[in-house]
Amino acid sequence: MKVQKVRTSQAPNLEGLSQAQQDHVMKVFPETRASMADYLRQGAEVHIYRQDEVPDVPPVALAVSSFPAYWIDCVESESAALALAAKLGLLVKDLCPK
Repeated sequence: MKVQKVRTSQAPNLEGLSQAQQDHVMKVFPETRASMADYLRQGAEVHIYRQDEVPDVPPVALAVSSFPAYWIDCVESESAALALAAKLGLLVKDLCPK
């Protein structure tokens, strides 16, 4: 029987993160946990906008300003996005409702 290697991602470094940030890191896909921890640790700038790219997720995205394809999360409203950004220590660069 051939043994198949299972690819695992490296555990994220949670040092220096608040409990809310650690909880957020642990709820995202395992392969993005390390980068999510890094963005949260640095207090990344985000922009908030109404997304229509992915119909199966909430309509308001928090995207990293320097890398807009990277979403911190999606929530139901702009006010929820602002609250999440504050909770996670992120700087809201702009709010761009569609």
